[in-house]
Amino acid sequence: MENKSQRSMRLFIAAGLPGALREELAAAQGALAAQAVRLRPTRAEQLHLTLRFIGEAGPEQAEDALAWFKGVRLPEKGALAARLAAYGSFPGEGGLTLWAGLECADAVHGLADALEQGLRRLGFAPETRAFLPHVTLARKAALKRPLQELSSLLPTGAVMLALPDVTLFESVFTPQGVRHLPWERKAAV
Repeated sequence: MENKSQRSMRLFIAAGLPGALREELAAAQGALAAQAVRLRPTRAEQLHLTLRFIGEAGPEQAEDALAWFKGVRLPEKGALAARLAAYGSFPGEGGLTLWAGLECADAVHGLADALEQGLRRLGFAPETRAFLPHVTLARKAALKRPLQELSSLLPTGAVMLALPDVTLFESVFTPQGVRHLPWERKAAV
């Protein structure tokens, strides 16, 4: 990790996505774009499954989070798995945030719980929302038809796919949009 001086950092922990799932998500983004008046798709390199949004952290808290994360043990090889299962949206500023819901193996839910507990012990505020495994596909969307009417156009996964890694990220806001900078990555497969 580079020297972060005294600035506040925005942190989160996410699982990476396997190639086959990324392909399904790209197909979903294309289908949604064809049915949208407008939308801002999530760039392919930004697609991930957030396991725990940490939020703002000062330099000492960030160092503590990094040291703690380095010691986190992942479940056995291949236990972290998911499949594309559903779609939904959240209202957002300037339109809808469109997401793909994932059906996840129990190990993914267990890891999310363990991350929550570990971060609470470090003094980070508890997550106030239940874990909803999803991947953000697009923001600021306005669809020609309700999302529910588009379900037949959107792919779902037939099998569970192993998630390749889990990473502690920093979100950095730039003029080109948000960039996710990896601080520490752990292989999961």
